[in-house]
Amino acid sequence: MDPALCNGFFEKNQLLKILVLNAKEVLHLFRIIFYRKRGAEVREYRYLTHDDRLLIEKLYAHGITPSSIAGVVGVSLATIYRELPRGYTGKRYPGGRKVYSAEKAQQTTNQNIKRRGRTPADRKDATK
Repeated sequence: MDPALCNGFFEKNQLLKILVLNAKEVLHLFRIIFYRKRGAEVREYRYLTHDDRLLIEKLYAHGITPSSIAGVVGVSLATIYRELPRGYTGKRYPGGRKVYSAEKAQQTTNQNIKRRGRTPADRKDATK
């Protein structure tokens, strides 16, 4: 083969490798920016504690946005949006925002946990 052609081939191959690496780096950076913009960094699955709910209540009462609350509490934005309706009391703050109560949210969560498990129909089938 002609050495000039070989050099051109290797240069193109190296350039292709650089472009692929740069594309992977860009995708990685996009994921980091996307997740941080959405709320908190990804972490292990866990339940919200009563202390977490008290913190949400205080921050929400001061008009903090759900995305900022998610960052402070250390959970995803979706978790905050699922949590807020559990604690709505039916009242509203002067600005029109619904009132969130940590006590009501904890009570709702405890009721939901109690309700889980086998239904009475399942228990009857197990005794046969």
